[in-house]
Amino acid sequence: TLDDNKVTEQEIDCEYHVWDIENVHRADLSGRQMSEINITLDNPIECIRLNDPNDKVNTYLGIISAYELASIYSKYKDKLLDQNVRNYLGGRNRVNAKISKTLRETPEMFFSFNNGISSTAAEVVIKRNEFAEDSDSSKIYITGLRNWHIVNGGQTTCTIFNAFKKGVD
Repeated sequence: TLDDNKVTEQEIDCEYHVWDIENVHRADLSGRQMSEINITLDNPIECIRLNDPNDKVNTYLGIISAYELASIYSKYKDKLLDQNVRNYLGGRNRVNAKISKTLRETPEMFFSFNNGISSTAAEVVIKRNEFAEDSDSSKIYITGLRNWHIVNGGQTTCTIFNAFKKGVD
C-alpha cells in the first residue's frame, strides 16, 4: 500500500524519494574532488577580522570589486563554485535578471542591494598596514587565498561575470 511516502509490502518497510535533475547534479558535485584554487589578488582587499569564538576558523569581512571577482571567475569558472550549494540558474531567473538590471542601470546601488558572497579558504594571506594611506595600524589586507571557494553567492558571481562579458562597467 502507498501511505505517507512509504511503501509496505509483505511487512517490509521501504521509502522512496523522487529526484529531479538538480538533485542528481548536486549528488554528482558532492562526489567530486574540489579544485585547489590559489589566488594572488591584484588589488588587496581591505578587511576586518571578526572576533569569532570558534578557534578553528578566522572570519574576515571585506569588499572585493566586481571587476576583480569577474576576472577571477573568468579564469576558474565553475571550479570556483565547487563548494557552492547551487550552480548558476541562468540570466532568465527573476533574481538574476534583477541583479543584472542593477549592474546595467544603477551600478552605484549594487552594493546596497546585494548581500554579498561567502567563501572559504584553507589559508588567507594577510598584510598589515602596508597598503594603508594613513597610519592606522588596525587595517589589514587580504593579498592571497589558498584553496579559495565561493560557498554562497554563486548566482551573484555568475551574474557579475556575464555582465562583465557583455561590457557592463
